[in-house]
Amino acid sequence: VTKSNHKSENRFLYAKNIVFEIGRQDLLFSNGLQGLSFKKFRAESKHKLLLLDSCTVFAKSNDHNRSDYRLFTDSVRIKNLNFDMLAQQSFLKLDSAVCYNPQLKANFIIGSHKLSAKNRIAKITLNKDTLLNTLGRLTGKLSVGFLAVRNADIAIQSTKNNKSSVFKSQNSSFGLGGLQIDATSPTPIQIQSIM
Repeated sequence: VTKSNHKSENRFLYAKNIVFEIGRQDLLFSNGLQGLSFKKFRAESKHKLLLLDSCTVFAKSNDHNRSDYRLFTDSVRIKNLNFDMLAQQSFLKLDSAVCYNPQLKANFIIGSHKLSAKNRIAKITLNKDTLLNTLGRLTGKLSVGFLAVRNADIAIQSTKNNKSSVFKSQNSSFGLGGLQIDATSPTPIQIQSIM
């Protein structure tokens, strides 16, 4: 740890550089619904880097709908992570990330709510159990300038009114620009560009 003369109260642990590295952990977050396991974790506050190897992230819903997801990835490299926001607000804000060989399995059970005649006419859905809202609640608050995904295997199933839709993809590589996830927002998931 390098000592800092910086007087800002927003400075992460009041230090210029903290390097934190640990291996083989299996963590369950305080809400009991989300967790993280990894072979190697390295964080560097000076360069705002976060590196994870052999990482699994999971989440399950705490309500009646039984939605969940599990993401395993060989390696995740995150640049310009705002450690202050992460520590103070549990808000994951970063400039860019690269995810190598991810395997995503997700299951979303979407509630069915009857709309009033007024909402049917206006074609407005006020359902809090939409797929976007469910995903937003499972992931937490996230802002990523650019996310590169390399060689992904994806299996997503969504179920509404006992009817299932399945999306599967293998060996996919793509990029997402301006990814924002916030379950409290009227539009919980926003993506500015897909490459």
